[in-house]
Amino acid sequence: MDLKTIVISHLLKKKGRTILLVCALATPVCAIVASIIVLNAMEHDVSKKLDEFGANIVILPQSNSLSVYYGGMDVGGITLESESLKEEDVSKVRSINLKDNLYAVSPKLFGIASVNGKNLIVAGVNFEEELKMKKWWKVTGKVPHTKEQVLLGADVSRELSLRPGDEVTLNSKRLIVSGVLEETGSQDDRIVFAELSTIKKILGTKDKVSLIELAAYCHSCPIEEITREISLVIPHATVKPVKQAISGREITLSLLRKSLKIFLGILIIFGGLILFTSLLASVRERRREIGIFRAVGFRDSHIFATVILEAFFLGLLGGALGYLAGIIGGYHFSPVVVPEAQIATHNLNHGSALISISLSVALSVLSGLYPAFVATKLDPVESLKSL
Repeated sequence: MDLKTIVISHLLKKKGRTILLVCALATPVCAIVASIIVLNAMEHDVSKKLDEFGANIVILPQSNSLSVYYGGMDVGGITLESESLKEEDVSKVRSINLKDNLYAVSPKLFGIASVNGKNLIVAGVNFEEELKMKKWWKVTGKVPHTKEQVLLGADVSRELSLRPGDEVTLNSKRLIVSGVLEETGSQDDRIVFAELSTIKKILGTKDKVSLIELAAYCHSCPIEEITREISLVIPHATVKPVKQAISGREITLSLLRKSLKIFLGILIIFGGLILFTSLLASVRERRREIGIFRAVGFRDSHIFATVILEAFFLGLLGGALGYLAGIIGGYHFSPVVVPEAQIATHNLNHGSALISISLSVALSVLSGLYPAFVATKLDPVESLKSL
């Protein structure tokens, strides 16, 4: 009878204990696999939402500043705009190699217009693109869907006492208030928004835009590369990545990863301690059996190998069971934590299963080293006294 047969026979003989140990070892493996699936879904969701949270690239007209001195005094500076942005530049932005990483491209035209007799800031936008970038907007009424409608900021609505459905005059052009923004605490509260083509006619501009804002899926590409490509297709523009948005996203994702590592570390330690105490108790329970083995000629290496082999089989069974349970749990628990979760199925393959089982086996063997050493030090005479 070889060592493998002895170990398997012992595990089958103690079915209840074997099942408990396998489940104890499978629990941390299951938790690790499930948590990785859930946190991957959370990371993907956070990346997506942060990418959509406003602009992370701003395209401005290239300009030169000239300091003016008169009479030995600095009287300020003059900004010389070399070339303005045009609406056709939006098409150029959408033609870059990394265009698939662009979530929204929103051109804007700002100006001052007479709104019911008061000079206020007006902005021409593409509402479809603007709403992609400003998902936090809450509108009382409706978002404009025709060229004859406007959207008022909260402050403008209060100042002019206008509500959805009211008529408003912009530089003698009569338009309808389709909606009012709820207070955002930003400059949007003091702006009158309308379709880009409408504001162009009101301000008397042809094809000019003030700036272009972009939101990019930068969790899968370097934003610097997007900036470089845009600079090549629009050489007369200044392309500025908004570092705060990028840094905020990276910090958030970094915290998620660190939390995952700490959580997994605790689970691994917990699983190892459970197996360690169980194997140590098992060795003490098997004193008579080990005494018999020693009496019939088993060497220390055989006794040591018996305990390690038992730990190996427990780790193998626990790892396989934990991996399967973790996948099932992760798939069912992810939609609860993240309703729009997207499970990264490409991460669940033979390689990940092999890593999970190997981790379980390694943890089991390491946990069994000291109990195996204790088993080799048992006095066979003392062990046989109870026979």
